[in-house]
Amino acid sequence: MGRLAGTVLLTLGGSYIYRQQYQRFFMLVGIAIVVIFMSMVYRDKLEGVFKKWHLRIGEKDKK
Repeated sequence: MGRLAGTVLLTLGGSYIYRQQYQRFFMLVGIAIVVIFMSMVYRDKLEGVFKKWHLRIGEKDKK
């Protein structure tokens, strides 16, 4: 998932810079910074959610 998000951000950012849409570029950067900050703050909760999803998928595979 990280590679896909990085690719999308770089593609959009490059497109905005190329077309001189600086306001959209800085909005994109701002949103990315907020998402990164929030994921750092709620890291433990996010890891718990992903662990539950992983365990659920594992249970389905055993059936």
